[in-house]
Amino acid sequence: MKKILPILFLFALFSGNLAGAEKDSGNRVPDFAIGINGNYGLFDMSHRNMEFSNENGLYSGGGITIEKMTGDNTGFGSGIQYRRFNASFTWVDSTLGTPFKVVCKLQSVNIPFFMILSLGGEYFAVNFEGGAVYSHIVKTRMKAHTALPLDRDKDNALKYIETNQFGLTAGILFKVRVTEYTDFMIGVTGEYYPTNLLIKHEDSNQKLNMYNYSVTAGYMFRTNVFSRTAE
Repeated sequence: MKKILPILFLFALFSGNLAGAEKDSGNRVPDFAIGINGNYGLFDMSHRNMEFSNENGLYSGGGITIEKMTGDNTGFGSGIQYRRFNASFTWVDSTLGTPFKVVCKLQSVNIPFFMILSLGGEYFAVNFEGGAVYSHIVKTRMKAHTALPLDRDKDNALKYIETNQFGLTAGILFKVRVTEYTDFMIGVTGEYYPTNLLIKHEDSNQKLNMYNYSVTAGYMFRTNVFSRTAE
Protein backbone atom coordinates (compact mmCIF):
# COMPACT_ATOMS: atom_id res chain seq x y z
CA MET A 1 0.00 0.00 0.00
CA LYS A 2 2.88 2.41 0.76
CA LYS A 3 4.14 1.95 -2.80
CA ILE A 4 0.72 2.23 -4.44
CA LEU A 5 -0.26 5.60 -2.92
CA PRO A 6 2.70 7.56 -4.40
CA ILE A 7 2.00 6.02 -7.81
CA LEU A 8 -1.66 7.08 -7.66
CA PHE A 9 -0.59 10.58 -6.60
CA LEU A 10 1.77 10.89 -9.57
CA PHE A 11 -0.92 9.69 -11.97
CA ALA A 12 -3.39 12.19 -10.52
CA LEU A 13 -0.87 15.02 -10.83
CA PHE A 14 0.01 13.93 -14.35
CA SER A 15 -3.64 13.81 -15.40
CA GLY A 16 -4.28 17.25 -13.91
CA ASN A 17 -1.53 18.80 -16.03
CA LEU A 18 -2.81 17.00 -19.09
CA ALA A 19 -6.32 18.23 -18.40
CA GLY A 20 -5.03 21.79 -18.47
CA ALA A 21 -3.37 21.15 -21.78
CA GLU A 22 -6.61 19.61 -22.97
CA LYS A 23 -8.50 22.87 -22.40
CA ASP A 24 -5.99 24.74 -24.54
CA SER A 25 -6.17 22.23 -27.35
CA GLY A 26 -9.40 23.46 -28.89
CA ASN A 27 -10.68 20.83 -31.26
CA ARG A 28 -8.22 18.12 -30.28
CA VAL A 29 -9.80 14.75 -29.34
CA PRO A 30 -8.37 13.26 -26.08
CA ASP A 31 -8.05 9.74 -27.46
CA PHE A 32 -4.66 8.68 -26.05
CA ALA A 33 -4.87 7.17 -22.55
CA ILE A 34 -2.41 5.82 -20.01
CA GLY A 35 -3.28 4.15 -16.74
CA ILE A 36 -2.72 1.47 -14.15
CA ASN A 37 -4.49 -1.87 -14.06
CA GLY A 38 -4.61 -5.11 -12.09
CA ASN A 39 -5.66 -8.71 -12.76
CA TYR A 40 -6.76 -11.50 -10.45
CA GLY A 41 -8.02 -14.86 -11.57
CA LEU A 42 -7.44 -18.54 -12.30
CA PHE A 43 -4.40 -20.11 -13.92
CA ASP A 44 -4.12 -23.62 -15.36
CA MET A 45 -2.19 -25.74 -17.82
CA SER A 46 -3.30 -28.20 -20.48
CA HIS A 47 -0.97 -31.14 -21.22
CA ARG A 48 -0.43 -33.87 -23.74
CA ASN A 49 1.46 -37.17 -23.34
CA MET A 50 2.13 -36.45 -19.68
CA GLU A 51 0.94 -38.69 -16.84
CA PHE A 52 -0.20 -36.35 -14.08
CA SER A 53 -3.25 -34.47 -12.90
CA ASN A 54 -3.25 -30.73 -12.34
CA GLU A 55 -5.45 -28.30 -10.43
CA ASN A 56 -6.54 -24.74 -11.09
CA GLY A 57 -4.20 -22.25 -9.48
CA LEU A 58 -4.40 -18.52 -8.85
CA TYR A 59 -2.63 -15.72 -10.60
CA SER A 60 -2.38 -11.99 -9.96
CA GLY A 61 -0.67 -9.11 -11.66
CA GLY A 62 -0.60 -5.42 -12.31
CA GLY A 63 1.08 -2.81 -14.45
CA ILE A 64 0.65 0.01 -16.93
CA THR A 65 -1.73 0.12 -19.91
CA ILE A 66 -1.69 2.52 -22.85
CA GLU A 67 -4.47 2.95 -25.41
CA LYS A 68 -4.77 4.95 -28.62
CA MET A 69 -8.07 5.38 -30.43
CA THR A 70 -7.65 5.78 -34.18
CA GLY A 71 -11.33 6.42 -34.81
CA ASP A 72 -14.60 6.90 -32.96
CA ASN A 73 -14.91 3.15 -32.28
CA THR A 74 -11.54 1.56 -33.06
CA GLY A 75 -8.06 1.68 -31.59
CA PHE A 76 -5.15 -0.34 -30.27
CA GLY A 77 -3.33 -0.78 -26.99
CA SER A 78 -0.32 -2.22 -25.22
CA GLY A 79 1.45 -1.97 -21.88
CA ILE A 80 3.55 -4.00 -19.49
CA GLN A 81 2.56 -6.17 -16.52
CA TYR A 82 4.18 -8.16 -13.76
CA ARG A 83 2.50 -11.52 -13.04
CA ARG A 84 2.63 -14.22 -10.35
CA PHE A 85 1.25 -17.72 -11.04
CA ASN A 86 0.65 -20.73 -8.80
CA ALA A 87 0.07 -24.23 -10.18
CA SER A 88 0.05 -27.72 -8.64
CA PHE A 89 0.57 -31.15 -10.21
CA THR A 90 0.10 -34.65 -8.79
CA TRP A 91 1.86 -37.83 -9.91
CA VAL A 92 1.49 -41.33 -8.46
CA ASP A 93 4.72 -43.30 -8.06
CA SER A 94 4.37 -46.39 -10.28
CA THR A 95 6.30 -48.61 -7.85
CA LEU A 96 4.99 -47.58 -4.43
CA GLY A 97 1.67 -46.05 -5.44
CA THR A 98 2.51 -42.97 -3.38
CA PRO A 99 1.10 -39.57 -4.44
CA PHE A 100 3.74 -37.07 -5.49
CA LYS A 101 2.53 -33.46 -5.48
CA VAL A 102 4.53 -30.53 -6.82
CA VAL A 103 3.60 -26.88 -6.35
CA CYS A 104 5.11 -24.59 -8.98
CA LYS A 105 5.29 -20.80 -8.71
CA LEU A 106 6.07 -18.65 -11.74
CA GLN A 107 6.80 -14.95 -12.13
CA SER A 108 6.71 -13.23 -15.51
CA VAL A 109 6.71 -9.93 -17.36
CA ASN A 110 3.92 -9.66 -19.93
CA ILE A 111 3.54 -7.29 -22.89
CA PRO A 112 0.17 -7.41 -24.72
CA PHE A 113 -0.65 -5.98 -28.15
CA PHE A 114 -4.38 -5.73 -28.79
CA MET A 115 -6.99 -4.10 -30.98
CA ILE A 116 -10.00 -2.29 -29.49
CA LEU A 117 -13.60 -2.08 -30.66
CA SER A 118 -15.43 0.40 -28.44
CA LEU A 119 -19.23 0.71 -28.40
CA GLY A 120 -21.12 3.23 -26.32
CA GLY A 121 -21.38 6.88 -25.53
CA GLU A 122 -19.47 9.64 -23.80
CA TYR A 123 -20.07 8.41 -20.24
CA PHE A 124 -20.20 4.63 -20.69
CA ALA A 125 -18.70 2.25 -23.23
CA VAL A 126 -18.03 -1.45 -23.78
CA ASN A 127 -14.59 -2.33 -25.13
CA PHE A 128 -14.01 -5.59 -26.99
CA GLU A 129 -10.28 -6.31 -27.03
CA GLY A 130 -8.26 -9.01 -28.73
CA GLY A 131 -4.72 -9.63 -29.88
CA ALA A 132 -1.41 -11.22 -28.92
CA VAL A 133 0.66 -11.30 -25.74
CA TYR A 134 4.34 -11.94 -25.08
CA SER A 135 5.33 -13.40 -21.72
CA HIS A 136 8.87 -13.74 -20.41
CA ILE A 137 9.16 -15.99 -17.35
CA VAL A 138 11.78 -14.49 -15.05
CA LYS A 139 11.60 -16.70 -11.98
CA THR A 140 10.27 -20.13 -10.98
CA ARG A 141 10.25 -22.36 -7.93
CA MET A 142 9.06 -25.95 -7.52
CA LYS A 143 8.41 -27.60 -4.17
CA ALA A 144 7.54 -31.29 -3.73
CA HIS A 145 5.08 -32.59 -1.13
CA THR A 146 5.46 -36.36 -0.76
CA ALA A 147 6.26 -39.13 1.71
CA LEU A 148 8.91 -40.49 -0.68
CA PRO A 149 12.55 -39.96 0.32
CA LEU A 150 14.07 -37.14 -1.77
CA ASP A 151 17.55 -35.67 -2.01
CA ARG A 152 15.88 -32.24 -2.01
CA ASP A 153 12.29 -31.01 -2.14
CA LYS A 154 12.87 -27.64 -3.88
CA ASP A 155 14.19 -26.82 -7.33
CA ASN A 156 14.41 -24.01 -9.88
CA ALA A 157 12.25 -24.89 -12.90
CA LEU A 158 13.84 -22.43 -15.35
CA LYS A 159 16.14 -25.19 -16.65
CA TYR A 160 13.11 -27.24 -17.72
CA ILE A 161 10.96 -24.60 -19.43
CA GLU A 162 10.92 -22.21 -22.36
CA THR A 163 11.03 -18.77 -20.75
CA ASN A 164 9.68 -16.96 -23.84
CA GLN A 165 5.98 -17.62 -24.40
CA PHE A 166 3.65 -16.21 -27.06
CA GLY A 167 -0.09 -16.27 -26.62
CA LEU A 168 -3.51 -14.96 -27.60
CA THR A 169 -5.55 -12.58 -25.46
CA ALA A 170 -9.17 -11.40 -25.51
CA GLY A 171 -11.51 -9.60 -23.18
CA ILE A 172 -14.59 -7.48 -22.58
CA LEU A 173 -14.17 -4.35 -20.47
CA PHE A 174 -16.72 -1.81 -19.30
CA LYS A 175 -15.53 1.79 -19.23
CA VAL A 176 -17.20 4.39 -17.01
CA ARG A 177 -16.33 8.08 -17.12
CA VAL A 178 -15.31 9.34 -13.66
CA THR A 179 -14.13 12.86 -14.41
CA GLU A 180 -13.75 14.90 -17.57
CA TYR A 181 -10.41 13.24 -18.36
CA THR A 182 -10.43 9.96 -16.42
CA ASP A 183 -12.17 6.60 -16.84
CA PHE A 184 -12.61 3.53 -14.65
CA MET A 185 -12.53 0.17 -16.43
CA ILE A 186 -13.52 -3.30 -15.24
CA GLY A 187 -14.15 -6.54 -17.08
CA VAL A 188 -12.96 -10.05 -17.82
CA THR A 189 -9.96 -11.15 -19.88
CA GLY A 190 -8.39 -14.43 -20.89
CA GLU A 191 -5.10 -15.67 -22.34
CA TYR A 192 -4.00 -18.89 -24.02
CA TYR A 193 -0.40 -19.78 -24.90
CA PRO A 194 -0.07 -22.32 -27.75
CA THR A 195 3.72 -22.36 -27.34
CA ASN A 196 5.10 -25.32 -25.39
CA LEU A 197 6.16 -24.45 -21.85
CA LEU A 198 8.57 -27.41 -21.78
CA ILE A 199 11.97 -27.37 -23.44
CA LYS A 200 11.67 -29.61 -26.49
CA HIS A 201 13.72 -32.81 -26.57
CA GLU A 202 14.23 -34.91 -29.69
CA ASP A 203 12.88 -38.06 -28.03
CA SER A 204 9.86 -36.42 -26.39
CA ASN A 205 6.47 -35.31 -27.67
CA GLN A 206 5.26 -33.96 -24.33
CA LYS A 207 3.47 -30.64 -24.39
CA LEU A 208 2.37 -28.21 -21.69
CA ASN A 209 0.37 -25.05 -22.43
CA MET A 210 -0.62 -22.20 -20.11
CA TYR A 211 -3.97 -20.42 -20.00
CA ASN A 212 -5.71 -18.08 -17.58
CA TYR A 213 -8.82 -15.98 -17.14
CA SER A 214 -9.33 -13.14 -14.73
CA VAL A 215 -11.16 -10.06 -13.55
CA THR A 216 -9.37 -6.93 -14.76
CA ALA A 217 -9.74 -3.41 -13.41
CA GLY A 218 -7.96 -0.18 -14.22
CA TYR A 219 -7.99 3.60 -14.01
CA MET A 220 -7.19 5.45 -17.22
CA PHE A 221 -6.16 9.07 -17.83
CA ARG A 222 -7.07 10.49 -21.24
CA THR A 223 -4.75 13.03 -22.89
CA ASN A 224 -4.43 14.93 -26.15
CA VAL A 225 -0.92 13.59 -26.75
CA PHE A 226 -0.75 12.01 -30.26
CA SER A 227 -4.43 12.86 -30.58
CA ARG A 228 -6.40 13.46 -33.74
CA THR A 229 -8.31 16.58 -34.70
CA ALA A 230 -12.09 16.52 -34.33
CA GLU A 231 -13.94 16.87 -37.59
